[in-house]
Amino acid sequence: MRGVIITDETEDNLLAVNLLDILRLLEPLALNSEWDISGLECFGSSADQLHQLADAKVRVAGRILLELAASLTQIIDGVFSGYLSGTLKPWIIVRAVDGFAYDVRTENEDVLIRIRQNFQKVIDIPCLPEDDEAITKVGAGID
Repeated sequence: MRGVIITDETEDNLLAVNLLDILRLLEPLALNSEWDISGLECFGSSADQLHQLADAKVRVAGRILLELAASLTQIIDGVFSGYLSGTLKPWIIVRAVDGFAYDVRTENEDVLIRIRQNFQKVIDIPCLPEDDEAITKVGAGID
């Protein structure tokens, strides 16, 4: 998988992008995907509900993830792996990194182009072949 790191900042040096921004940019794919969530640390009125879903290790419908993401104030950490119906490997992995960045990995070049066009600070992630296996394991919730 290829990827990018998004580090857009506010004037106060806080992360200016959130999961909802990324998911909305990826519609309708994000909406039509099911999502595995792991390693989650977040805040907001829907944080408890999202933590419960992550802890239960169930796939979450895209519509539900978008609704819950809209009520979050911050995601510190978390891995969100999107699966299209009937697939075993995620088509995208979005990872919140320490509240300072989002890593987005996918083989879908159109998605990467959209991200580069819509966010200000985007850096390409160099990806080695062995990264694919590690990414797939993280996306599938395999420790």
